[in-house]
Amino acid sequence: MVTSALWQDHDSAAGGSRTTPRRDTIALVVILLVAAIARLHDLAGITVYLFDQGELVVAAQNMAAGQGIPLEGIASSAGVPNSPVTVYTLALPALFTHNVQVITAIIALFNVIGVGLLWALVRRTVGPTAAALAGFAYALHPYAVTYSRSIWAQDYQITFILAALLLGVIGFIEGKRWAQVLCLPVLIWGVQIHYAAWTMTPVVLGLLWLGRRTVSWRALIASGVIAVLLLVPFVLGASESSGSFESRTADMRAIIKYDLRLRGETIDRVVDVATGRGVEYLADPALADHALPAPLGVWYALGVLMIGGYAAAWAIRAWRPLALLLTLWIVPPVAFFLPNWTGTGIYTHYFIYLIPAFCLLLALSVTMLLRALHDRRIAQGVVVSAVGLAVLSWGWWQISVLRAADTHYTPDGLPTPLHYLMNIRETLLPYGDVLIVGGDSKSSGYEVWDGLLYDTDRCVREVVATGGDLAVFPARPFAVISPPTAPPSALDALYGLGTARAIPLRPGEGAYLVQTFDSGLMWAGVPFADLAPARFGSGVQITGYAFDGDTIWLRWALPAADDDQGHLRFFVHLLDADGNRLAQQDVDFWRGRYWCAGDTLVTGIALPQPAGTVTLRVGQYRLDEETGAITGIDVVDDAEQPLAPWVDVALAG
Repeated sequence: MVTSALWQDHDSAAGGSRTTPRRDTIALVVILLVAAIARLHDLAGITVYLFDQGELVVAAQNMAAGQGIPLEGIASSAGVPNSPVTVYTLALPALFTHNVQVITAIIALFNVIGVGLLWALVRRTVGPTAAALAGFAYALHPYAVTYSRSIWAQDYQITFILAALLLGVIGFIEGKRWAQVLCLPVLIWGVQIHYAAWTMTPVVLGLLWLGRRTVSWRALIASGVIAVLLLVPFVLGASESSGSFESRTADMRAIIKYDLRLRGETIDRVVDVATGRGVEYLADPALADHALPAPLGVWYALGVLMIGGYAAAWAIRAWRPLALLLTLWIVPPVAFFLPNWTGTGIYTHYFIYLIPAFCLLLALSVTMLLRALHDRRIAQGVVVSAVGLAVLSWGWWQISVLRAADTHYTPDGLPTPLHYLMNIRETLLPYGDVLIVGGDSKSSGYEVWDGLLYDTDRCVREVVATGGDLAVFPARPFAVISPPTAPPSALDALYGLGTARAIPLRPGEGAYLVQTFDSGLMWAGVPFADLAPARFGSGVQITGYAFDGDTIWLRWALPAADDDQGHLRFFVHLLDADGNRLAQQDVDFWRGRYWCAGDTLVTGIALPQPAGTVTLRVGQYRLDEETGAITGIDVVDDAEQPLAPWVDVALAG
């Protein structure tokens, strides 16, 4: 081990005999219990569940259900897809449950393991006292807790990074070949979960250099081969999305050439992550009168101790290899994101990989103080008590604010906590069809509820206007939900939301409206003239039409959901007896991801009927959003052979 002699010296200097395995075990169990309480005191209910969480969990559930192995993850803030490893990792808990709160709890427990891994890492490289201090700090650090209890890629990544570092110590420093084989694959799996984590690779390279005399080249080659194989899905997915990567690279080159500058907010985010200041979703001013104020002075003092720990690591000869590793751990992420060459905003989650390092620095600083006070037991007790209370303030404050955010509306902070959405989910579970009216794409739309209600037999769709009036009539019993942020709509009356059940959220946040239909809902507007069903190549059939003043209503029969349809549009032409176009309207068709087999879709278009109109022409086409090119969609027969480019309906005179 790098510094085994030092921790033995410290143990005796700090007050008597060395710690025993039993004491180590007790310390670890206590730390893990503290970490579990911090992350699961609310059973993972007071946490964030938004668009990203919904998209990610659905992708994982689809994979777990045997619907293919994706080669891309969800879109990243950088404008390119994430690695599919984000989905593969989450697919494991999705094999056993569709309950997103249970999956969130599993992620939290996985991160409790991460706390144990940091304890083990510090125990092997410094000693038991520092391990207990670092583990305790990491168990309660506000950002470590915040980024360990949500269905979000960053929230289950650090444990892999810590596992790779521990394997690096066991393998390259202690010479265990099995750990050498596992180190690089675990690292590569972990860093793929979010691009920012690639800045952690220098730490493992540093371990490899420090342990170069113990390296088994056969083990290292095997490790490298496995790591490369784990990159194959990402490389294949990136090749399919080469346009996104090329566009992103062009943007970066332009920034480097014309607008490269340093960003002070990078340092701000690093200070946040070190001290626990300004945790996202917990800084809403609305909570000022309902939760404990953040003791920033105490937390800044912890930050000063972390700086002292870094100085101590370089000052003590036996700690210098660790000081090198800490430098490789902290400096590359900061240096990488200090220039604005990426062109993206600077987000706190870019630096959460530094949290364990900062906790280790705090532990080194306190260990050094205890060593200096080895013959003054009372002073040692004061130091340990003061630091312990400061670290406890991290956890106590966070729990206090979360509890307050759970009972007070926070428009600039925590969105609707997950357990409120789970209550609504319980009402909706008996229904195989669910309509969302007026959903917000980020917090209450299709992506959110598709994940919450995931079931391969359930159909969730969002009723979104596409340039005209639109209504959906499921073939089976169904439920309609409308969030408190939904604007007034003509659909409110159609779906009976005026008399719907209200399921309240937090005080001041409003309520979800839920209306259920145990039998089919029928169109109550102007009667339709039936048409012999004509099926377009998209799978959609037109089955009827109606004129109501200046509005033309069309009735469609929908196939099963198909998110690969692209940007579908349809057109309506009014023609005279010579086939001349008298009026025209083009409108987006309802997105294929919202279709459900057997649904009836009704669309209304405002288009006055000029004198002399004798023919109604309806067609579909696909719009390429990048080039603007239009591809017509023919009417087809059962063998998918083209019959006509559109449907012409002769109108009565």
